[in-house]
Amino acid sequence: MSSSPRDRRLQRDLAVLEQLRRDSAIFDFRFDPRSRPEQPELYRLRFMGKGLALQPRKLRKPQVVIQPDHEVLLHLVAAYPRSAPHLKWLTPIYHPNIARTGAVCLGGFGTHWSPGIQLDQLCEMLWDMCRWRNFDVANPYDREAAVWARQQPVSAFPVDTRELRSGRRDVDSAAVETKPPQQSHRAEPMLAEFAVRPNRPPTSPTTDITFLD
Repeated sequence: MSSSPRDRRLQRDLAVLEQLRRDSAIFDFRFDPRSRPEQPELYRLRFMGKGLALQPRKLRKPQVVIQPDHEVLLHLVAAYPRSAPHLKWLTPIYHPNIARTGAVCLGGFGTHWSPGIQLDQLCEMLWDMCRWRNFDVANPYDREAAVWARQQPVSAFPVDTRELRSGRRDVDSAAVETKPPQQSHRAEPMLAEFAVRPNRPPTSPTTDITFLD
């Protein structure tokens, strides 16, 4: 029995993600438990690098901290690839264009989505959002994060300088954990004169940055 155009696209998407995983020491993925491996529509994308999150503190203003591991639910909906995939950030994230509920604003990707956009391109956009290389404070999902971002020096971003395809997995796999991310990662506080320490040396370079309270 011949496969449908959608089935063939889903298999090509899987091949694209597998190639990206081989090319990157930052990216990984797994099937969501509800997904069928022979027709993958639900993925859990993992980005192993520095982003930001809010760490609540009792009787204190919440503190912006380093979040070293990220997981995103990717749903290739029934109308895909004519329509953009649905995305939900599953791990803590602090970003003007990601809601506290995990909803992600695709920006230009959502407005100008076309079937020709590949999932590796979408993953590069997500990683750039995660590391604060890509953010829009004019049209925020999280207004508090947008106000905070306006108060920071330009030199503070991105918080991780690596491109998504930095470091091949076959070279760096010994330095990278493969277990799924947990909600209980140790968070490093972003204080004035705080030096961001690498969470996976030597693949994650040390960067000196200053954040304003």
